[in-house]
Amino acid sequence: MEGSIMATAHSFTGKLPEAGLSAFLGATAVPVITSPARLRRAITEANASLLDDIADMLDLSTDPVTFSSGEAAIAVGWGYIDDLESCLASVNAALQMVNSKSVDLARTHFGDGIAKRVRLINETALDTARYMLEYRISTIARAFEISGQLVEMDTGDHFCMGQFTLTYVAGDIRATVGSDQQAWIVETETTRQVSVREVTSDLAWGKLRP
Repeated sequence: MEGSIMATAHSFTGKLPEAGLSAFLGATAVPVITSPARLRRAITEANASLLDDIADMLDLSTDPVTFSSGEAAIAVGWGYIDDLESCLASVNAALQMVNSKSVDLARTHFGDGIAKRVRLINETALDTARYMLEYRISTIARAFEISGQLVEMDTGDHFCMGQFTLTYVAGDIRATVGSDQQAWIVETETTRQVSVREVTSDLAWGKLRP
């Protein structure tokens, strides 16, 4: 996937009918940020995090990714696969909102001003989800050799994971983990199967160094 689609923060001015809009957006369970200072701080922190990710992704001088062992590579690789699936779900959800009738409904109930803001919210969410997907793919490509297709479209035109394997090569060690949760390590021409569940648990509990 070429290029990066960066999210943009839109400045919302004026007074919103917060309770009504929150209910319309299905956000009644989320506290509304009523302080302009808190809102500005939240946007600034989010943008700073995104800019850090962008700088990391575009830094061609970044040293090659290395892992402490083949097991560590498999554990981290499976974490990347799990994150990729979450990113795809986010893109699909954002696309659903963009293609929904939410803007028309907002216009009907709250007027053109609110409709425009709902549209901007939907578009920003989609930009952010796309960016995070591209960033995750970039991260995977920096650390692993990819065989197969990371992302595909299903019969319903939704993004989904394809069938693929990620392979980490270091010296005479080749550690491979697949989207089907199969994993193995080849070392000095000897192959051994590895439990994805076991190595990810060991990494989470600090028994395995990244």
